[in-house]
Parts: sequence; structure tokens; C-alpha cells
Amino acid sequence: MPAFRPFTFPIVAAFSLAACSTQVSTNQMVISADEGTFSGSAGTAWTPEEILDSVTNDACGGAAPTDLDIRLDGTNYTFSGTC
Repeated sequence: MPAFRPFTFPIVAAFSLAACSTQVSTNQMVISADEGTFSGSAGTAWTPEEILDSVTNDACGGAAPTDLDIRLDGTNYTFSGTC
């Protein structure tokens, strides 16, 4: 049976809740990563290339994602994928 980590859930939950929100300011990006998958949102000041670069470095530890879906959703980008 895995050891219980009492502080892991609140931290993951905070990142997950932040990433679910698609209301970000124009120059803001929020990424949530967990066990090889990621999702997030970014304002329109970001380009898809900058989102890819941030995901590569911040969510995937420097490796290019194997799957990345970026969509312009009104006034924000939403993205998700796997590392």
C-alpha cells in the first residue's frame, strides 16, 4: 500500500483548479501537470510557439511533448497533452 502524503492532494488540487479556469489575463499562462499529462490556458499575448516552449520546459522537464493540442477559445488559448 502506498504511503499517504497529506500535502500532495491540496497542492495538486490547487494547480488543477487554476488550470481549469479559462479566464486568464492577456499575458498570463497557467499550466497543470500530473504524471505525464498536462493542461492549461494562456492569454492571447502568448503565441502557440511560446506555449509549446513553456510546456516543454515546465511540464515535460525539457523534453518535447508527444501530444499537444492548442485551441483558441474566444479570448484565451486552452491546451492539453502528454509528455
